[in-house]
Amino acid sequence: SSLAVARAAGARRSSDRHGIPRSSRPGRGGDLLRVGARAARGARRPSLSSRHRGGSSVRIMDLLTSEARKVWIPNHPTAAYLPGRVEETLDDGILLVIDDSGEQFKVPQAEAQSVDPSCLVGVDDLLMLGDFNEAALLHNIRVRYSDEKIYTGIGTPILISVNPYKDIAGLYSAERQKEHRNAARTSGQQGGPSVHLYSVADAAYKTMLHEKVNQSIIISGESGAGKTEATKRMLAYLAEMQRSAFRSGGGSADGTSTRSVEQQVLDANPVLEAFGNAKTVRNDNSSRFGKFVEVEFDA
Repeated sequence: SSLAVARAAGARRSSDRHGIPRSSRPGRGGDLLRVGARAARGARRPSLSSRHRGGSSVRIMDLLTSEARKVWIPNHPTAAYLPGRVEETLDDGILLVIDDSGEQFKVPQAEAQSVDPSCLVGVDDLLMLGDFNEAALLHNIRVRYSDEKIYTGIGTPILISVNPYKDIAGLYSAERQKEHRNAARTSGQQGGPSVHLYSVADAAYKTMLHEKVNQSIIISGESGAGKTEATKRMLAYLAEMQRSAFRSGGGSADGTSTRSVEQQVLDANPVLEAFGNAKTVRNDNSSRFGKFVEVEFDA
């Protein structure tokens, strides 16, 4: 069986109007990792909240009857969307909303969206949000990023990654690898490990062994989002998975297998980069091409 890791070339456009690093925006903003179509079909769909089912009248009633009314401030000057407290309702049907810094904004009552409390604490899985909309999604990722939690899942097969532009202690440690390798539960579930690059690689590897079907991981994002780093970290994890399986089968693992899988791919990078890299606004050494890596495992 084989497991393919495809790293797409970075998108040229970037924007920081959402108040978080440009590499963190979904689609163009962060690395998007997906484990084949088979796994993707099993993802849960977000359910519509009562606001969506009942229309704007239900949404407005929610706002009026809530003891601590919070609504989204759209077009915020620094963060695109921010939660704010409704101070009062003006005569012309406008809500006077105050953000955490004390700045006042006016939001039309008919357009006001109430804030789901779960996004204020930052959930592991975006499908667990009570209200799945752009404001809640962006703020949830922002909250997690501020707590140095750079990975956020969307169901089982999709992971959003925000480049922290710094080292985070223990993020790729041997202990973290072991936590995902030996997990009895899926990452993001109660009692399971937190969502991570390793959880995507682990799911692909175990699905390949269980279903005897080749798996693919797609890594995409804009220039500087961290695609190359994500590829290297996943290859290292897959190499360790194979070495661990070899040890459990009675073989002797001296580290040679890890180097052969990981290092041979990394050794090819300078040659590729010499012909295909260029300087961009976000990255002095950006890969202007896609990469396809296929890793084959012995049965």
